This record gives sequence, structure tokens and C-alpha cells, in this order.
Amino acid sequence: RPTIRTEKNRVAILTLVSQAKSLREIAGMDGMPSRDSIALWLAEDAKFSDQYRRAWEASADVDFEEMYEIVDNGTNDWMEKQDRHGNFVGWRINGESVARSALRFKQRQWAAARKAPKKYGQAVDLTVGGIHTVILDIPSDVTAQEAAAIYAKAIRGT
Repeated sequence: RPTIRTEKNRVAILTLVSQAKSLREIAGMDGMPSRDSIALWLAEDAKFSDQYRRAWEASADVDFEEMYEIVDNGTNDWMEKQDRHGNFVGWRINGESVARSALRFKQRQWAAARKAPKKYGQAVDLTVGGIHTVILDIPSDVTAQEAAAIYAKAIRGT
């Protein structure tokens, strides 16, 4: 496994991360460094770490696109229903397939919201004094103090 950082493996890693590949998947590919080596490079190289973060955020778009593919694909959602003689009598829902699709959708929705919270996260809807509604898009990585400051600015209209 390569342990020396080269531009070639650096670009390959960033490209694969932006395509929503995990470090475990990348490390399992032929010619790629181990997961530990990649983690060490991220810890030691601020530029690579920043590029990795941006590639990881960009992979939220892949998660989002896959959500459409999952919900639009009805393959295996229905199974033939047969009588006791094996004759076709209709269709029945394949609960396992439908449940798996729902799980796959929710996992990608969760991942996209954490990778790119401003783009795919949930906005906080607050009604203030029953007069008007303030919509705040607060990233999940802010502290409680930072969130309070964002809220205070929104209330003051600044």
C-alpha cells in the first residue's frame, strides 16, 4: 500500500470522497493507502484536510441524487401472490423491500443534512409572540452560544 503522499493518490482520494465513497471503501481499493494512512495525512496536512472537508460536503449532492433513485425505483416492491396450488392470484406488497428502501432513503437524508447542513439541513421555524415567523437555518456544528447569537440577530432584524 502506498504510504507516501503523492498528488495522484491525493486527487484520487478527494475524487472518490466527493462521489460519496467512504474511507473504508477507498482503503479497500487496489493501490490505495490504508484508512489509517489517510487519517494521518488528514491530521498532518491542513490543505488536504480542507480539500477533504469540501469533497465530503460535495458528496451530499450524491446522497441527495440517490434519494430520488431510491424512491423512484419500485423494483421488488411487489411479489406474486399464489394460491396453495401455486397458481397466480394477484400481487402483494414486499414489506422487506419497501422497508429497506425507506431505510436507505432516511440514511442518505440524514447524511446529506450533516454533510451540507445549510443546503440539506432542516430550518428551524419559530413563531415569535404570535406575530410573525422567523426561519433560521442554523448549522448543526455551531455551539449553543453561536446559535443564540444567530437567533438574537434575527429577532433584532440585523
